[in-house]
Amino acid sequence: MDKRILPGFRYRVRKLGGLNTNRYLFKGKALTLQSIGRGYGKRITFEGETLNSNNNYFYSDTHPAGFGFSLVAVEEEDQFCVTGLEDIHPLAEARIVSVLEQKELSSRLDEDKNLVKEVHVTINYNLEYVSSHHCMMPIYLPQRLQATGIAMIERKHRARKANTTFIEDIEVPHHGLVVFRA
Repeated sequence: MDKRILPGFRYRVRKLGGLNTNRYLFKGKALTLQSIGRGYGKRITFEGETLNSNNNYFYSDTHPAGFGFSLVAVEEEDQFCVTGLEDIHPLAEARIVSVLEQKELSSRLDEDKNLVKEVHVTINYNLEYVSSHHCMMPIYLPQRLQATGIAMIERKHRARKANTTFIEDIEVPHHGLVVFRA
């Protein structure tokens, strides 16, 4: 197992090698990794739909070519509040329409012992502006845009699940650099 694959983070898993390399396990859904067993044939367990009966697992040695894990920071339909870099007042709401790329850049422990992963993302999203304090309606019309940014996924110390807390370095027309906050 690659040391970057860690419990608490969501992954999409597929079999490597052969003709069906684009066939994903678990119906292509991104699931949270719960545990990685010990030994040669490690049992790799993902979150299940029920607590009593979890069928979302496999053993690392069951497929000769191995398995590919894709870290998932954002998915279609995820929503974010759009703010300025320093200002926390919302400018707009963003809803992700499609995810074109997600690539893990780094993984580190912060000063509070939280595990933080940085992921480069390229997304298409719908942007709907909120009305300002002095207006009844927003000044700008809704837009569909494409952007790249750095998503921060954080698993708090002793927590079981990681969450995408924000996406930074996204440029929005008329506003410059903004932050998508969860």
